[in-house]
Amino acid sequence: MLKHKDPAPCTIMAVDASSTSVAISIFDQQKDCTYLKETAKLRLNNLEMNVKLRIISEFFPIFFSKYDVDYVFVEQPIYIQNPATSRVLSQISGHVLGTCILFCDNVSEVPIANWKSFIGYKNVSKADKERWTSELGEKESKKKAASERKQRTIRIVHEKISGIDHLVDNDICDAIGIGLYGLDFVNRGMPDGS
Repeated sequence: MLKHKDPAPCTIMAVDASSTSVAISIFDQQKDCTYLKETAKLRLNNLEMNVKLRIISEFFPIFFSKYDVDYVFVEQPIYIQNPATSRVLSQISGHVLGTCILFCDNVSEVPIANWKSFIGYKNVSKADKERWTSELGEKESKKKAASERKQRTIRIVHEKISGIDHLVDNDICDAIGIGLYGLDFVNRGMPDGS
């Protein structure tokens, strides 16, 4: 539960889509507080694209029928150097957007830097990377940096919302972070047609 001043009552869905999964969070904002109502995750590993898209098409209507969603915020995909992964990510992200727009008029993409900055995420520093490389070696240092990036978001959302320490999946915690950004965006006054 989050406390806030004079918000507009609404329900938002936040989505973190990757080439291997789709995670969502649902927030219900009332006059005196906001509740994290639900989280869910689809695992899409090792499936043909047509199966992934069909699963996504069946997944989202469940939540749109359960909640009267006013706004959807989807993490904007980022360019990945691997062309195959970029293609899969763009197909999944596009299908998520297309599916959500069938149920909600207010669907927006959120750049990763925007929501991470909003929640207070700090990048892994060059000094940290250098220290880990000297202590662990190049290969293990890269693994440590990747793990630390994921753990930082988890720690931040746990600090911001009490009672969710059981949520330790980094994709779900990313969806929660996107949702926190989305709530702030709505409360500041979301421009028409965004």
